[in-house]
Amino acid sequence: MKNWFLVRYLRGEISLVISFWLVVPLSTVFFLLGVWLLYSVDIESERWVGIRGLLFIIISSIIWIWTGIGLFRSAGRYQEKRPKRDWGRL
Repeated sequence: MKNWFLVRYLRGEISLVISFWLVVPLSTVFFLLGVWLLYSVDIESERWVGIRGLLFIIISSIIWIWTGIGLFRSAGRYQEKRPKRDWGRL
């Protein structure tokens, strides 16, 4: 579990380049795919609409919080290793 990508990313152990240019766009794609899957099912039940909305809020919150924390920590590590470069502060 220590070397699992999701955990390493959350700790900021993935490079800033990979975090910014690969993980953030892919998490956006997964988020949009999830939205499409949740709302492509056409069910008239009020109960399903509520469950679907709750799932959307929970899953999207997890994705965006995980992405933001990992990106912030990657930028911090980048700044520690390369103090004269400004990419970690942007």
